[in-house]
Amino acid sequence: MKLDNATVLITGANRGIGLAFAKAALARGARKVYAGARDPKSVTLLQLDVNSPADIAAVAAAGDVTVASVASWITSPALAGYAVSKSAVWSLSNGLRNELRGQKTQVLTLHMAFVETDMTQGIASPKSTPEQIVAKALDALEASADEVLADEMTQQVKMGLSAQPGVYLQEQD
Repeated sequence: MKLDNATVLITGANRGIGLAFAKAALARGARKVYAGARDPKSVTLLQLDVNSPADIAAVAAAGDVTVASVASWITSPALAGYAVSKSAVWSLSNGLRNELRGQKTQVLTLHMAFVETDMTQGIASPKSTPEQIVAKALDALEASADEVLADEMTQQVKMGLSAQPGVYLQEQD
């Protein structure tokens, strides 16, 4: 899928990775970017009531981007709730990818470890920049990929899923 003249939906574009996605999509030629944001002054508003089938259909027609995490596969006690939600994103993305493939809808799942954002302040671990993550994700989108392993840690963890014992069984920091 090429971004040139595309319509893009970004569900959280106020800061961090979402803001980097919005800027990069426009820089790559997106015709229109729909974005959810706490400060909607600079974005096109898109109504979404998750109880409204019409709203859901309109959002589904606008785009198909999903962001998971290395936490889809590993977790620590401090991140258990977050990891559960990212595991669900991974599973849902896989199901949607298989279900929508016949209608040529691309579902790209983005996995990454720590990214330099407000959410990771105070975490002493190697971090990618939002721009690095977004560049890899958009390159993969344009190459019709199904999944992005955006950094070295994520690539190592994915390979470790089939190790004995699996990396997900080891204690995480």
